[in-house]
Amino acid sequence: MKRLLFILFLVLVAAGVNAIMAVVCASLPFPVEFDARRTATLRKQHWASLDAKGDAADNTLHILGAYRAFGRKLHVIRPDVDEPVMIFENYVGWPLSIFTGVERVVTLPPDAQGRRRESRELNYALQLKGNLKVHGPLIGTTPAGIQAFVMSPLGLTPHPAQVLPLRPVPGGFIINTLFYFLLIIAVPVLWMLGRGTYYLFRGSCPRCGYDLRHSPPDRTACPECGRVTKPGSVSPV
Repeated sequence: MKRLLFILFLVLVAAGVNAIMAVVCASLPFPVEFDARRTATLRKQHWASLDAKGDAADNTLHILGAYRAFGRKLHVIRPDVDEPVMIFENYVGWPLSIFTGVERVVTLPPDAQGRRRESRELNYALQLKGNLKVHGPLIGTTPAGIQAFVMSPLGLTPHPAQVLPLRPVPGGFIINTLFYFLLIIAVPVLWMLGRGTYYLFRGSCPRCGYDLRHSPPDRTACPECGRVTKPGSVSPV
């Protein structure tokens, strides 16, 4: 029973470490780089889904780009090229994403002074300080071929905010928790194995470190802790 409770405690600790790691990934201002391979994959999946529905001519969803940083993924979507709306899908967690959230940005007409205005709506996410540092096509280096999709009819593409997603991704959360659980177990086990090997190499008991180099050659147990050892298994003086 005690062993089961201890394992359950370690699982809870691993889940906590998993969540803390996701918060760290969302909070630190890691630069977000353009992911060309992920972008191509998302676009293929989108068009494959349209083909399956028999609606390949539908242009109501445009995958503008996928971006990534340490512990973060960002998908940029234009639901309709004729509407000044951008959707930023945020995913955080390491090694897999465990939380997701959506930021919806609408570019409004300029005010009386000609200043740009935006309306931002967060779904399953909390606003953090500042914007993401995005390196890629959306920030000033848009290729001419997708310029019409990226540029809003009422102004430039908005910068995605730095947000903390809150909607759990069950599969990622379970796998990450198992990963951290194994990591928590592996660290002390490896340390104990390494310490035992070191003690044995220098002629000491691998459990308690008692010096056995002057013990009788036919001894079978450590006189300090009682650990049974094979005769001659400890290095001589």
